[in-house]
Amino acid sequence: MPMSRGGASKDRTDGPERKCIATGEVRPKYGLIRFVAGPDGAVVPDIPGKLPGRGVYVAADRAAELRCPDLELNVLQAMEDVTDRVRAAVTKGMSEKQANDA
Repeated sequence: MPMSRGGASKDRTDGPERKCIATGEVRPKYGLIRFVAGPDGAVVPDIPGKLPGRGVYVAADRAAELRCPDLELNVLQAMEDVTDRVRAAVTKGMSEKQANDA
């Protein structure tokens, strides 16, 4: 069986492997979530794995998420839906500045 540079087995029956940036573990790609930087610089999840550019991978479990606060995964869980408050504050006919100030 072929060996990698580190001496580990290259058995890839589970498909391609990637390294989790949170845990440092090498895991099958299907057990990881890929993140890429969008055109505006925001880091976004790429669940289908089809977005362009180089990505980083995080294990798809809560313990790994907590190790990566810079990816804002934890912030997303604490976000509040403010849609109703915005709709109540912004009325038809307001200028963009008035709407932003509301």
